[in-house]
Amino acid sequence: DNMSTELNFSSLPDPQELLSPLNPDEVPASSAADPTTHPSENASLLITKLHQLLSNVAKLFPDLKTLSPFVTALVEILFNTNHYMLALSDLSRTGDEIVKLSSVPSSGDNVSSHSTTHHADTWSAVRDLLLSIRPQLQFLSLARSHLQRIPRLDPNSRIILFAGCPNAGKSTLINILSRANVEMQPFAKEDRYLFVGETDYKYLSWKVVDGAGTLDKPLETNDSNVDLKLAMSFAHLQCVVVFVIDVSESCGMTVEEQADILLSLRPVVESKPLIVAFSKSDLRSIDDLSPAKRELLISAAQSFPASKTCSYSALDGDVMALKSLACDALLERRISIKTSISGAEN
Repeated sequence: DNMSTELNFSSLPDPQELLSPLNPDEVPASSAADPTTHPSENASLLITKLHQLLSNVAKLFPDLKTLSPFVTALVEILFNTNHYMLALSDLSRTGDEIVKLSSVPSSGDNVSSHSTTHHADTWSAVRDLLLSIRPQLQFLSLARSHLQRIPRLDPNSRIILFAGCPNAGKSTLINILSRANVEMQPFAKEDRYLFVGETDYKYLSWKVVDGAGTLDKPLETNDSNVDLKLAMSFAHLQCVVVFVIDVSESCGMTVEEQADILLSLRPVVESKPLIVAFSKSDLRSIDDLSPAKRELLISAAQSFPASKTCSYSALDGDVMALKSLACDALLERRISIKTSISGAEN
């Protein structure tokens, strides 16, 4: 499908490999296998090869306009997209200029000092052209490494997205759900990551995603542009959101602070099914909270139109019940949407 194609960044060539033949002391010489081959013919072949390499880089690197909004949002966090487009344009332009330099003496000409000098000058000009775009090649090489860290994730697939403050219990929950095919990718900074695992429910494959980074404060007061953009990128996923709240407060944040973070995610969460999951119920349940705190949490959860609540501990039975609740919520939403569309068409 298109999404699988657009996220196949693993085969992108390394642009810096174009600089490998640029030893200033090496000029293409006659072929060892065929000493009669004119040096300029070898230069022409190498120039053609370099042009093809430049063209391949320009073609294989993705056109940002063709990517899904979700992937585009991630790319904009990782590197400057304007520099990216300019670098690709410079590569195409340099390739065209290299082609113009390929008109060297033919192999039928006499090997003269003039033709040898022309051959050396041509190669020198090509080398200078490539060296002039060294910064662009280095930038694209860095962009390549970032692109290859974006996991394969179809925004329209069945996705359970986990959010919550650090140490709220998401990792334990996700590790139980994703027993295999787990991908953990450092993202932009060491403490920002995309975690994509897999689980199954009702004989269907589901993606399990934790990519909210460090939600240690409400988005509107978060001074990290990376955190804000990363959280907002998930608005493009057609998913169910599980927001984990540590009612024991052993995570280092109060119930009130965690409720504020949940409410700040309204632009991301409001149009999606939402499960507010109270973690570590073996340490403290929501019923053990003061009436004021309990009412605060329930009120925050109910302020979202399609929300449900549940409590769980690290026991497998609790986690499986939470998974069933989340998956059913998304399936019900999709059935509802399909029914509405069908009714409107009829």
